[in-house]
Amino acid sequence: MPSLKRHLENSRRRRGKEHPIHLWLDGPEVPYLERLRRHNPCRMEENAERVRAIFGEEGVNEFIEHMREDWPRWLLKICH
Repeated sequence: MPSLKRHLENSRRRRGKEHPIHLWLDGPEVPYLERLRRHNPCRMEENAERVRAIFGEEGVNEFIEHMREDWPRWLLKICH
């Protein structure tokens, strides 16, 4: 899994800005168990709806990119 700094750099390359979804996922104020829940690839659909409510469609797209950076594609496919 890339560091928060790397996620923000990748976001800046993709979108021209650091999207706040990465802080929502990996920020230092997010409790560890909540971070695990938000990163759970088997809960991506549920988490994507939470992200959509907070950050809109751009947030969902960036959430998916974040998950692609964190998890191997085969695992993401198993869960969906």
